[in-house]
Amino acid sequence: MRWFAPSLSALLLLAPGLAGAVCDNTRETGDDDVWVVHNCWGDFRTWSRDYFNLQEDHWDGGWGWTSCDSTRAFPKMFNAEYLLTYGLLDHSLGPWHSDTDYRTWASGTVHGFRYEPEDDDDAFASAFAGFWNTDRVEMKCPSFNSRSPGLRAGTMVHEASHVTYWRWSHQSNPPGSNCSEDCSDDWFWHDLGNIAYGKLRAGQSGHKHSMTQIQIEFLCDLAEFHEPWVPFSVHNPARSEANSRMINRIRNFPGWTCGNARPLHAPIAWSAITVASALPLATVTRNWGGVIASVTLALL
Repeated sequence: MRWFAPSLSALLLLAPGLAGAVCDNTRETGDDDVWVVHNCWGDFRTWSRDYFNLQEDHWDGGWGWTSCDSTRAFPKMFNAEYLLTYGLLDHSLGPWHSDTDYRTWASGTVHGFRYEPEDDDDAFASAFAGFWNTDRVEMKCPSFNSRSPGLRAGTMVHEASHVTYWRWSHQSNPPGSNCSEDCSDDWFWHDLGNIAYGKLRAGQSGHKHSMTQIQIEFLCDLAEFHEPWVPFSVHNPARSEANSRMINRIRNFPGWTCGNARPLHAPIAWSAITVASALPLATVTRNWGGVIASVTLALL
């Protein structure tokens, strides 16, 4: 989602203490499955509130600030933060990045913004440039309802990229994209191992990732290099969404999709790729300026 600089009237409406309705509390299989792993771990709750910067005056009341009910929004953020922090294997060579990299990238405290809930259905989330308030990411109802915690975590790294690279908007879409408005990004090429695990830093020279790129890399790492306790209801949708976003929202195809080994060299001129999945399948072909890929997507 694009960045926004809200008007004075909008800022007044968003001031603490003036919050209105909350998103519906829905039961999601992925959230229930992750919840039983950490069982509302109090020490992690305290740490993650500070590290990701979720504040009581925004998440109290009906949002579930003190709740251990996995149908409510704040506990659902707890699940996403838990996956960002502990969800990936410590692997010497395989995933794009480590869980340390992704949680640092998504941290509101590290990058000077906060996460707020918003009772709105127009997007999964939106990033806003601060004026009186700090920079912020508003997590909206579609992020909490009918969405797994892994996909929610992917939204967090996506929106954190908007904050890090302010005024960096999405661009025009590749042919055949399923977006009705500009929602696509460039892929900033790096091969596997080019950035040392634990050393990825938003804003550092040579480390730039577009919003959709870092989201795809995280989702595929979660799908393929997750800890054994990460449930199927979390890692399986992550693969499908990674490939859907690659097909529909990346303007310069990098020669790789989730389900294939991460590249150790620059992309070849032509690539025909098929992705395996346990879900019903549909094959989509795209041509990025002469680079052709046929990708099999799981239908959710």
